[in-house]
Amino acid sequence: MYGLTLLIVAPMVRARDSVLLWTAAISLVPATAMLAWQTVRAHAAAAGGHPESLASLMKDDLASQVLFHLALWVGKAPGTVLIVMPGIAIGIWAARRRIIDDPEQHVALLRRVTFTFLATADVGRLPMALISVGAWTPGSTWLPAIAHTITGYAGGIGLAAAIGLIAVKIGSNRGRVTTALVALGWRSLTFYLFQSVVLVALFYPFTLDLAGDMGAAAALAIGVGVWLLSIVLADWMRRVGHRGPFEIALRRLSR
Repeated sequence: MYGLTLLIVAPMVRARDSVLLWTAAISLVPATAMLAWQTVRAHAAAAGGHPESLASLMKDDLASQVLFHLALWVGKAPGTVLIVMPGIAIGIWAARRRIIDDPEQHVALLRRVTFTFLATADVGRLPMALISVGAWTPGSTWLPAIAHTITGYAGGIGLAAAIGLIAVKIGSNRGRVTTALVALGWRSLTFYLFQSVVLVALFYPFTLDLAGDMGAAAALAIGVGVWLLSIVLADWMRRVGHRGPFEIALRRLSR
């Protein structure tokens, strides 16, 4: 969905700042409503003893899985594109000013955004956290869900700013680990898809079907392991001079 949205909004790279900011602000309203509704629905299902799980979407054979998710993807594509639109519009605006590309020139701004936005996210998402652990039972979860969603967007921006500050701290003193992480970042779409393929191979009923044979700790260990493998492969691609194939495809399609 990120790649599809990038293709759709590619012409916005040349849009005026006002267009980008209004696009982010206007799309935030329906995006927040959709995400808040999903949160409210999931909470109600869990409270009723029927928690929602992605496992229920797994089909027994590959053909059924492909057909089911193709139909699901077509139906959900407009809403999912809308959900990521605020962040992408703000990202284009920030990239135009090279705020993350040249973070050493924007340290004061990055500090303000990091602390203000991350603090906002912590405060705004605390009510849903309390509800989730059973420490608070409000009459309605709509307002906590809306606050959870809006401040979640703020948290994403705050984390991006924090990464800019980390880059300033590291400077040009990149070690092997930092260089490998940068290589993964340059190939993020490729390895996002790579990780999806690996997890399908491990967990789906028509592949190794490991989903029901492990607990949360084992699943977490596999997730971390796949991520570490991604770093190793990305660094190997860097050393041999291979760009990410999906980054190449996206750039060509968006010209």
